[in-house]
Amino acid sequence: GGKDSLYMFAHIMANIDRYPLDAVVHIKMPFDYPWIDNVMAYVKEKCEILGIKYYEFTPRKTFEEEYNKYCYPSRIARWCNRSFKMDTLRDIDKAFPKNKVIRYVGLCANETSRVKDKDNEIYPLYEMGVFEETIWKWAKNQPLFNDYYKYNRRQGCMYCPMQDMNNSKYNSVYYPDIYNWYMKLAEESEKIISDKKGKPFSVWGAPKYNTEYRKNRISQMELKEIERW
Repeated sequence: GGKDSLYMFAHIMANIDRYPLDAVVHIKMPFDYPWIDNVMAYVKEKCEILGIKYYEFTPRKTFEEEYNKYCYPSRIARWCNRSFKMDTLRDIDKAFPKNKVIRYVGLCANETSRVKDKDNEIYPLYEMGVFEETIWKWAKNQPLFNDYYKYNRRQGCMYCPMQDMNNSKYNSVYYPDIYNWYMKLAEESEKIISDKKGKPFSVWGAPKYNTEYRKNRISQMELKEIERW
C-alpha cells in the first residue's frame, strides 16, 4: 500500500502487454496507516474494472496476543515482522504454490544490490529505470497518501520501533489517538522489561532515549516537510 507498490501497479497497468497481471495480493495489518485502506480500495476498484483478481490476507494471530506474549516490539526484538506479518505468508503460499507464481517486486533503479536473479521475480521499476526519488516526488502530491510523503521518505507500520522523530511527529499530528495509544503501550512495555532485566530499557534504542524522552522531544518539535530526497 506504499508509494513504490502503487507506482509499480500504475506502470504495470500502463504496460500490461509487457507485464501481464493475474492477481494483486495485499497483507492487511492492524498497525497499517489508515490511508492505506484508501490506497487499496483504489487498487481493488481498478482490479475489478480490468478483471484482475484481488486477494487480501490478514495475520492469523492478533496484535493483542503477540503483545501479551512479547510486549511492544523493539529495535532488538521486532516480532511485529518476524512472527506476525511474515507468518501470514504461510496462508499466501497455500493459496499460490511457489512454483506457479511470478511476483512483481517494487525495487527501483537505484536499488541494484537488492535485485536478485530469480526465475519467479520481475522488477518492473528497475527495468524501466525508475528511481526512488522520482516516485517520492510524485507521492508527495497524491491525496491518497494523506500528506505522508511530504514528511517521510519511506513508509513502515505506524507502531514501528524503527521510525524516526519526524515520522512520530507526523503520527502525533495526523493520528493523535493512535499515537497516544501505541506510545502508552511502549511506555508500559519499557517498565515491564526494565523490571525483568534490572536495568533501563527502551524500545526505541539506547535506554536514555526511552518513550518518555521521545514524547517530550516530539511535543516540542515542529513537523518538518522534506524538501530533498
